[in-house]
Amino acid sequence: REKFDEGTTDRRRIEFYVEQMLEQLLELLKPKQHGLLRLNLTCRQCGGRTQEIIVGMIRPLSEAGELRRLIGLKMEHIHFDLEVESLELLAAETAPLRYRQSTLFVEDNWLEERERDSLINRLSIRLGEKKVLRASLVEDVQPERSVRYAPALNVSHDWSRSPICRELPLRPATLFPEPVQVRVNSVVPAGPPLRFWWDQQEFLTEIVWGPERIETGWWRDDAIRRDYYRVETTSRQRFWIFRRRDQRDWYLHGCFD
Repeated sequence: REKFDEGTTDRRRIEFYVEQMLEQLLELLKPKQHGLLRLNLTCRQCGGRTQEIIVGMIRPLSEAGELRRLIGLKMEHIHFDLEVESLELLAAETAPLRYRQSTLFVEDNWLEERERDSLINRLSIRLGEKKVLRASLVEDVQPERSVRYAPALNVSHDWSRSPICRELPLRPATLFPEPVQVRVNSVVPAGPPLRFWWDQQEFLTEIVWGPERIETGWWRDDAIRRDYYRVETTSRQRFWIFRRRDQRDWYLHGCFD
């Protein structure tokens, strides 16, 4: 905490004391080998007004320079129209630091990870934590429900490992938000597709894998019964197509890059 003898609206003076408090806070965490995951800065102004900023990080951080930049981005949105009487900096959440030793002969991507984490931190401050999301796999039979999005700064989730324990079947890199209905020709109604039309183009299939049958339980309101095929066309493009077994119509669900 820092209490001013006389209130001030001088931004440079306030930022100077915030930096001093940050240095003290990092010194307290150093013996524990902990880094900061979430910082709370409270500015108490005349008349009982309080302004608070919260700075979250995707990984434990102990570098003073990077933390100063993140706090500075947040403080840009604070207007010191009333005199500040005191400041309080709180380590709201900490975690053990991760250390990695670089090798002489193997390229280490540690610096790339740090740059990525730094970018996520800055974007989360600029745009808001709920605007910067990270995808993770969810074990659900229905492909549209097999991905979950959560804030990238959600440190309660262990992103280092997938919640899926079993080996996943081959899936396209590009999955459409909603399956697109297409016209398909096949030898028999329940057979594999021979050709299909999509986006005003005709595609001839050369290789077909499948079917892979995907069904959900009767208790789900939008229960599905689908036969999926992986097809490679004569133009060497690969698509993920399914036939609804109840309606016998065809849909294009994704593309393999």
